[in-house]
Amino acid sequence: MTFVRTAAPTVLPVDVRAAADNMGVDGTELDARIEGWLRGITATLERRIGQCLMRQRWEGAFAGFLPEFRLPHPVLEVEKVEYVDTGGTLCQLTATDYRLVRGEYDTYLRPAIGRQWPASLLADGAVNIVVSCGYGDDPSKTPDDLRLYLLAKLGEQFDPATGSERENVHTSFVESLLDPYRRFN
Repeated sequence: MTFVRTAAPTVLPVDVRAAADNMGVDGTELDARIEGWLRGITATLERRIGQCLMRQRWEGAFAGFLPEFRLPHPVLEVEKVEYVDTGGTLCQLTATDYRLVRGEYDTYLRPAIGRQWPASLLADGAVNIVVSCGYGDDPSKTPDDLRLYLLAKLGEQFDPATGSERENVHTSFVESLLDPYRRFN
């Protein structure tokens, strides 16, 4: 099974008022529209780069321990790792039982060095992992180039200008902002 988001972010990676100011929008009458666009653009961005921007909770249920678990990225905290042992008892691992292996584009959960996963029941949901992921709770923690991407995409939604030059020059630059965050499998 893969992980499922169980708690959405409570803040956006770009403040609505900062986004409005960036576009030269005075007043607050468009704030709800700007917020809606930011939520949609953020969700699309997270899917495209395979990363979480703001703190959110993800849970995964597995039919036993795998050699390693690929977690949503970047991981802020492993909240819990629970499993049902072969006798049917619900158990919880401590942080000393596992380790996070963080890469540029991926985070994996593996047994601690010198340890193995405990024996678990081999049944759906026998191993449950809950993690908090993202760059944090404050928009300033979001990498600058990702915030710039969000602002540029938001600006495109409010800018009626179209044309091949804009599509070729502006869009290719904006899209290149994602290159350091893309996963290449």
